[in-house]
Amino acid sequence: CQRWDSQTPHKHHFLPEKYGCKGLEENYCRNPDGSEAPWCFTTIPAMRVAFCFQIKRCTDEVPAEADCYRGYGELYRGKVNMTRKGIACQKWSAQQPHSHTITPLSHPDDDLKENYCRNPDKDSHGPWCYTMDPSTQFDYCAIKPCPGEPIALKDVENVTFDACGKRDDRKERKGRIVGGQPGNSPWTVS
Repeated sequence: CQRWDSQTPHKHHFLPEKYGCKGLEENYCRNPDGSEAPWCFTTIPAMRVAFCFQIKRCTDEVPAEADCYRGYGELYRGKVNMTRKGIACQKWSAQQPHSHTITPLSHPDDDLKENYCRNPDKDSHGPWCYTMDPSTQFDYCAIKPCPGEPIALKDVENVTFDACGKRDDRKERKGRIVGGQPGNSPWTVS
């Protein structure tokens, strides 16, 4: 690999002084742009970059709490307040760092206390929360389904299409984007 502080044989903008938090040291494989795997610029002029697939991938999830939820977790009332990626949850009553419409006032029956994980919109992926990370609006919580709970998609038999690949309008609209951002396909609104 080419050293990150070198421009030979490949010129690039990933300089250690510009990306201090990315660990661009020596000629080590890194992932400064969020690619599928760590990579580096090569020392071979005819080959610009190489992925470092030999590096074992770390899990980005924190261990799940001993707590568990049933169904989709819509009745979960535990005190877990951290996402699966280790990010602290935002208080449901707060509008910073993320403004939102799911609040204790709008959902009085969903026990939206403190910053505890909940599932007020019956998301099929389980309890979630808005996060304290300004770049991550929400994430699912570090809670697993209880042992023996069936894992199934909600209302699968009721999904209808009026044309190939085009789904009929949903009866109910939700306000969270799952699995991406607008303009970043694929994503779904949940």
